[in-house]
Amino acid sequence: MDSDDTAPDRPRAVLDRVSEGVLALNDDLVYTYANERAQSLLEIDCADIVGAYIWDLFPEAADSVVADRIETARETGQKVTYERYNEEHSQWFEAHIYPDENGLTVMFRDITGRKEREEQLRRLHDATRELVTAESTTAVAEQTSAAATEILDLEANGVHLYDKSAEALAPTAVSSKTQEMLGDPPWLDEGIAWEVYQSGEPRHYDDVREAEAVYNEDTELRSELFLPLGDHGVFILSSTTVDAFDEEDVRVAKLLANSATTVLSERAKEQQLRERDREVEQAETLFENAQDAFFVVDVDREHDEYRYERVNPAYKSLTGLSDDVIRGRTPCEVFGDDGDKIKSRYADCIEQRRPISYVEQLDVPEPDSYWDSRIAPVIVDDEVVQIVGATRNVTEQKAYESQLEQQRDGLELLNEIVRHDIRNDLQVVASYAELLATRVDEDDREYVERILNNAETAVELTRSARDLSGTMLQTDQSTEPTPLKQTLLTQIDDIRTSYADAVVRIDGEIPSVAVDADEMLSSMFRNVIKNAIQHNDKAVPEVTVAVDTSDEAVRVTVTDNGPGIPDAQKEVVFGKGEKGLKSEGTGIGLYLVNTLIEKYDGTIRVDDNEPEGTIVTITLPGV
Repeated sequence: MDSDDTAPDRPRAVLDRVSEGVLALNDDLVYTYANERAQSLLEIDCADIVGAYIWDLFPEAADSVVADRIETARETGQKVTYERYNEEHSQWFEAHIYPDENGLTVMFRDITGRKEREEQLRRLHDATRELVTAESTTAVAEQTSAAATEILDLEANGVHLYDKSAEALAPTAVSSKTQEMLGDPPWLDEGIAWEVYQSGEPRHYDDVREAEAVYNEDTELRSELFLPLGDHGVFILSSTTVDAFDEEDVRVAKLLANSATTVLSERAKEQQLRERDREVEQAETLFENAQDAFFVVDVDREHDEYRYERVNPAYKSLTGLSDDVIRGRTPCEVFGDDGDKIKSRYADCIEQRRPISYVEQLDVPEPDSYWDSRIAPVIVDDEVVQIVGATRNVTEQKAYESQLEQQRDGLELLNEIVRHDIRNDLQVVASYAELLATRVDEDDREYVERILNNAETAVELTRSARDLSGTMLQTDQSTEPTPLKQTLLTQIDDIRTSYADAVVRIDGEIPSVAVDADEMLSSMFRNVIKNAIQHNDKAVPEVTVAVDTSDEAVRVTVTDNGPGIPDAQKEVVFGKGEKGLKSEGTGIGLYLVNTLIEKYDGTIRVDDNEPEGTIVTITLPGV
């Protein structure tokens, strides 16, 4: 310790308790006092300090900033402050020199930690500037991980970015230390990292094994710091040591995470802009090269005014109106009397705030031209600012549709004639033939029977033709739940009456179920059962009808004892005009059956019956 006659007026007990080193020098620059903290910082006992000349004790500082600052303090009588790096101790010191009438008092402290943090922050600032130059999100992640390793000395770390397609956090950049400990890190869609990403709140664990949401309870990692990167992902820093991160580690890690988040947000914005530019370029290419006529209309709701902003080359080609002619003009200025109805369409589109389609008649490019148009509103800040549209000339199509309509009307008239006039006349012929059969002798009876058979065939032809034309002329192709049992029983009863020489059986019960069909279902069953009788070469044709159901379908089988159908003909028997083997049918009944099967989204199959005959299986969707 110092002697009793040195600095006797100093409150030594107080000075020995302060955190700074305190040294006292007299006018000859000889040390007269050193507190305990000074001895500790200099690693020199008081006995070796007190009484020593300053430059004898510290010769390396004689020509340094220290000597200059001491001389300045002595000359000016003012406090002087300086910082100096001590190479011998690898430490930074901050010193304050206070001159007085007795000499100098020097108070100093170790600022090595502060200097290291300042250097760390400087390097972190440099790393942030480098982050700004990263061209992709992957590069940002890689530079963030490298900065944590090289600048913050947090060697085990990783950046996990959100992958939209996988709906998980992908390990985008992982330090070598982390890979050494964990191998290839997994994609994360649960656990702490996922919760941090969703909440946006950081988490710090002194021992992550104690966390409820730990991804792996047996992990060798102990301390972990999870920092959210906005909507982009999570920055994870790890250590195998418990309580490894102090407040300063957490603070600087958050600074790095904030910088990474800012840059990732910028890259996301740039990507959105690139995608928008690409979409605009694609839209412009489509606009310029489309075959349809495209147009853009500016909307002025305040003045209820619409003006054409631009049209594409196809618009001029189809209408004869170029962009130069139409730009800036209103519908009335361009289309004259037709402008009001065009304006009304635009008003409807704005009112409904959705795309609308319509066909309009205009005198462009020729009088009475028809145009199929589609327009849609462009909404910005909840206000319709423009209307975009496309139109095509459908004048020829309208003429063709008119021709088809006339043909349809003619077919409907023909169908009406077949249904009523011709069938009524044939029934009269059949009635007279039956009457005639009672009045002719046996030799002439075969001629009367021919008349009756041909009349019946013709009546059946008109019936099938009526059903087929009715099906083909239907504008409504929708189906609905149709009861199967009553439909099938009615047709079986009718056929039993019409073909008294045939036997038509029902195998089991017909369930009370519905199928997805329409009123033509009865015609389909009639033609299949009738065909089994007409194609039969037995003296007594026998037909068996059975029905079974499953969860999604209903199967109707029609089995006969006829000659069967050759394999080559099974695939085409339902084609147009096919009559089967020596058939007395009309050739259109089974074609009607196939047409209805397709409409009902069902199937029909032909198989051989054992020992003889044919099995026709109809499968229909149940409801």
